[in-house]
Amino acid sequence: MNAISIRKSTAYILVGLIGVALAAGYLVLSFRLPFGRMDQPGAAIFPIIVGITLVLGSLATVAEGMRAGPDEEYALPIGADRNRVVLLIALLCGYVALLPVVGQFAAGALFIAVLMRSLSKLGWPRIILYSLIMAAALHFLFVTFLKVPLPTGMLGIDLP
Repeated sequence: MNAISIRKSTAYILVGLIGVALAAGYLVLSFRLPFGRMDQPGAAIFPIIVGITLVLGSLATVAEGMRAGPDEEYALPIGADRNRVVLLIALLCGYVALLPVVGQFAAGALFIAVLMRSLSKLGWPRIILYSLIMAAALHFLFVTFLKVPLPTGMLGIDLP
């Protein structure tokens, strides 16, 4: 099977423009969150910082594409590498779809578990343990430490 190639400049510009569009949408939504006060920042602060960083990174990708030479090419992955990329995209889409239904903790733990199972040879008991620890650590970091509310899902289940 032959690799499919694309001009590096085209790939960078395309990915950068998609990134700008997604980051801009994320940034617009983050401005709907409460800003809080100077002594107690609200939930909007962290997402706005992330959104601005994503926009700047995406614009840098577009600029890199404009600087790339016309003869440089990028080979798209084939075989097992392509399958891993497709799996990651599918898992991310599944995570986003499950987030409003089951909440951050459950969707995150499931995402981490399936990703670890597909990319490693670990057994299910260790994968379940690691994914629960990672989901709990993310919950603690954002909800407890940074005071950023995370989706609890339609069931409203959340960690204490």
